[in-house]
Amino acid sequence: VSAFKLLAREQHTSLLGIKKRRRRGEGADFAQLRYYRSGDAMRSIHWKATSLRQQLITKEYQDAKDQRLIVLLDTGQRMRAMEETLTHFDAALNAALLIGFIAFHQGDHFGLQTFGPTERWVPLQKGTHKLQAVLNSLYDLDALPEASDFLRAAELINQRELKRSLIVVLTNLRSEDHSDLIQATAQLRKKHLVLIGDLKETQLRHSSSTPIINLDDALLYTALQQFEREHESSLNTLKNQGVLVASVEPTNLAATLANYYLSVKRSGIL
Repeated sequence: VSAFKLLAREQHTSLLGIKKRRRRGEGADFAQLRYYRSGDAMRSIHWKATSLRQQLITKEYQDAKDQRLIVLLDTGQRMRAMEETLTHFDAALNAALLIGFIAFHQGDHFGLQTFGPTERWVPLQKGTHKLQAVLNSLYDLDALPEASDFLRAAELINQRELKRSLIVVLTNLRSEDHSDLIQATAQLRKKHLVLIGDLKETQLRHSSSTPIINLDDALLYTALQQFEREHESSLNTLKNQGVLVASVEPTNLAATLANYYLSVKRSGIL
């Protein structure tokens, strides 16, 4: 968050991997009137102001504000996987805080629900000053050596009777999760837009690129290839059902989620 604030001040957030995306259409909320510029759509001209000024005046729009972003954060066994000095849970929590911070600056509401061994609700809040309150609600959280239930996660969100939101599920997926996750996202998609943030294990990539010298190496390679095929099949099923999917290694998670969130804002699909 500190790095984002510093780079945002200098307009260099691309150094974090966060991209500026061109807005589709004109945006959702009226921002201001301004003088006509070459390329402005005729439908954006404010004819009453034009007649008063005797000069072409157009309406300028901005991305919609007061939208809702809710993170569903897995606190189960798989999030204890280590990547250098951080666990997957640490990386997911860092990413959640960054997109929460960006949402506050975009004028949106941000909330967080943990699921698995620990269930905690951080209510939707708005305003850049609210980040500290979010931190105070999350500082003692950690992943625990117990399984998580995706259907229970969907139930926790549906119990809140929330307005349409972008629901970001942060977890470490396995093929055995496929059936439960399909059912859970189907429940959530009845009302919300769903984005799955899946943390890949870097060690799997390293292992699959290790030279095959003996039978054990060959068996490991074959098992990893099967795992990757099943994993990719599960992700494709989710995508085909209208779920947004970001499957990345932990070091890239924060920037990737920020890009997805800003892309959703710009596209107007929320």
